[in-house]
Amino acid sequence: MRIVCLLSITFLLGAVACKKTDSKADENKSKKPAATATEAKEFSLGSFKMMVPNSWTAEKPKSNMRRAQFMISGKAGPTSLIIYYFGKGGAGGAQANLDRWLGQLKQPDGKPSKDVAKIENKTIGGMKVTVVDVSGHYVAAMRPGAKAKHDKPGARMLAAIVVASDGPYYLKMVGPAATVAEQKAGFDQLIASLKPGK
Repeated sequence: MRIVCLLSITFLLGAVACKKTDSKADENKSKKPAATATEAKEFSLGSFKMMVPNSWTAEKPKSNMRRAQFMISGKAGPTSLIIYYFGKGGAGGAQANLDRWLGQLKQPDGKPSKDVAKIENKTIGGMKVTVVDVSGHYVAAMRPGAKAKHDKPGARMLAAIVVASDGPYYLKMVGPAATVAEQKAGFDQLIASLKPGK
């Protein structure tokens, strides 16, 4: 009878131990982050490379000023990332283009967008990079020189100027604030992944 009891106790303890182990494994499994923008592919552009989220669809650029463009879906509506390149001179330089971008978003209280924008200057892969994050009412011209303007309240812009060895590249994403918020991790990852090379 004692042997039976000991075996039963041993069996029960073993069962409890197994249950705890399984529970811990489940707990660790639940702590793993869900797959996000880390699922990406390498994309070469000019003199540098970057990692682009798999969920972004590459499209044929719509003009010769665009080096690349990606369509991005979102719950609040689609957006896109457009990469512009104007040659070694950069069409007026980085600061002039940054000022122009900030002027494309109006603030509800009338403040200049440069006063509320988050602007960071970094060096990534040996390249100078300026990153901009700003929200507002998007009122940029429909196309360069056109009088007709966009009229998109509740917009957000994530943009970057990458000064590569062959000149500055301008990366710009503008869309519904909720969609851009969903894609910020992917945008941040792309910027962090910049490196020289063809």
